[in-house]
Amino acid sequence: MCHRVAEPGVDPWSLCVTPQHFAEHLEVLQRETAPISLQKMVQAYKEGNIPARAVAVTFDDGYADNLHSAKPLLEQYNVPATVFVPSGYVGHGREFWWDELERILLQPGPLPERLTLNINGKTYQWELGDAGDDLQNQTHQYCGVNDDLLANHIQRGSLYFSVHRLLQPLSDAQRNKVTDYCR
Repeated sequence: MCHRVAEPGVDPWSLCVTPQHFAEHLEVLQRETAPISLQKMVQAYKEGNIPARAVAVTFDDGYADNLHSAKPLLEQYNVPATVFVPSGYVGHGREFWWDELERILLQPGPLPERLTLNINGKTYQWELGDAGDDLQNQTHQYCGVNDDLLANHIQRGSLYFSVHRLLQPLSDAQRNKVTDYCR
């Protein structure tokens, strides 16, 4: 099960695998397993006749890089794959809420010294202090340039995961209200 084949900048959930690493995965799958489509896997299961070493590759969430980065590699290694596309996001012009939250809170750019959010009728407040300062276009995944920058990454990361936990059980409309406010 895969999500993304891309060069991650910020990847708090470790959803990305680089194209080079994905190619290495496919090489191992070709050498050590018998890749088949998910449809063939399901049919073989129903018939009680799953081939030895059978593997079905799937992608969750339908990110564009599944088409642009993964598909050419899958074709090169002759490995079939199934992409699950969440129909609720097709054609509405918004990114996934967790990606939007990541872009707002973890990408370089200033944040307020104090962030106050009304989430589902309750007010939450975070004191960000210097962590709200612009991170001078440094990527958060590979932090450690200096202690101040590292401290900002940790505080922003903590903020991201705190807000994520609060938004996760909400409806899309409630989440959109919060992320619209944060923009």
